[in-house]
Amino acid sequence: PQGVATLDGTLSGDMTASGTITSPRLDGYLHFDSATVTADMLGTRFTFAPTPIRVDSNIVRFDRFAIKGANDNPLTVDGTVDINTLSQPAIDIRLAAANMQVLKSERRRGQDAYGKAFIDLDATVRGDMRLLTVNANLSLLSGSNLTYVLGGSTTDLPSLAGSTDAVRFVQFSDSTAVTDADTIAGSSMALMLNARLNINDGTTINVDLSAGNAQDRAQLVGNGALTFTMSPFADMRLTGRYNINSGYVRYSPPLMS
Repeated sequence: PQGVATLDGTLSGDMTASGTITSPRLDGYLHFDSATVTADMLGTRFTFAPTPIRVDSNIVRFDRFAIKGANDNPLTVDGTVDINTLSQPAIDIRLAAANMQVLKSERRRGQDAYGKAFIDLDATVRGDMRLLTVNANLSLLSGSNLTYVLGGSTTDLPSLAGSTDAVRFVQFSDSTAVTDADTIAGSSMALMLNARLNINDGTTINVDLSAGNAQDRAQLVGNGALTFTMSPFADMRLTGRYNINSGYVRYSPPLMS
């Protein structure tokens, strides 16, 4: 999508369709040829391996499929996606990476982050489009020096509450209005996320306090262990401990006239 990622390369394959219109059966394979994706928010390019992705009786199978980072160390994907029900594919995927560089870029207009970042990752993704459960262990490795640009987001995050008012007044004598006001609209997909983040010694985290001035920034050098959870109701919680070994905050307030 524009503003999110840029794709380049070729996707090809050989697929046989049998069965009926209402219950098709797919068999074959897909593979990428010199295919890359650049995440706009990171300004970093990732490369897809040419390893074939098999499709057996509507089961898409990933067998150590690799997505290479900026240092050529891969994120490997193993598992299956069951597309017997196309509208609700069943996902059972494991993701793993060791010393993968997920950030390698200079400061550019419109980016959310820049610098360099190396990670270890062990994660599972299970469920379907109604409920996805993600469990992840992520380590930010020594040598990482990344900067987040405050106010530099390439996309606007949608409000979890939607566009309606937080408080809505209705007449209790109007049963229709009471029912509508007391009903929580279901989302298209719910996410259960449990992520543990380990920040190793030798990492530097910066925040540019102004998208237009890289001199205004905060810097933290330290280590820690944090846990981020999110429920299907979009309740989010961050717990843990971060030890600050050194750092600074530099900010030039705007001149008042």
